[in-house]
Amino acid sequence: MRQLVRSAALAAAVGVTLAAFAGQSSASSAKGPAPQPRKAAAARALPAGYQLVTSGEQPVTGGTQGSAEATCPSGTIAISDLRMMGLIFKKESASDVFHQLIPWITAGFLMMIVTGMLLLWSEPVKCYNSIWFRLKVLFLFLAGLNVLIFHSSKIYRHMHEWEWSENPPRAAKIAGWISLISWGIVIIAGRTTAYNF
Repeated sequence: MRQLVRSAALAAAVGVTLAAFAGQSSASSAKGPAPQPRKAAAARALPAGYQLVTSGEQPVTGGTQGSAEATCPSGTIAISDLRMMGLIFKKESASDVFHQLIPWITAGFLMMIVTGMLLLWSEPVKCYNSIWFRLKVLFLFLAGLNVLIFHSSKIYRHMHEWEWSENPPRAAKIAGWISLISWGIVIIAGRTTAYNF
């Protein structure tokens, strides 16, 4: 069980990050206007769903930052939320699943904060004017508030009473749904921030 949780956490936290950084590094390696064959090769090196967009003489990747930074912690958070709702790992202790994921969630969250601050620093006006960026930040705060409320609640403090239950308490399920929905909106809004609608 521990190996399964660690593998899932590693795949969620590291896999997406590597795909995003591969897309960024392949586009940023070209300097100036690229010849047509080189541009086509750079476009093929990007992960599925990303396209090479040239802005003047600087090639950039369209939207890799917003989705990668939110997806890093949310994959591991989704595992803990689904366990909290009693939908996966029903035969495993909820506290055991949570405690194995906490280091991965923390590392992904810290990476998300650092890359998010770099994005905001590089494009402050675009981020400030984007309704999607504002929506992303709003739901990021809602997700953080949900974590603070859940971890200070009786449900969390008395987890030993329900951690083996296949049907967790209603408050735990509600906190799990709020978290999943919040992180889903953070990912979608982060991805949409790259576009001007």
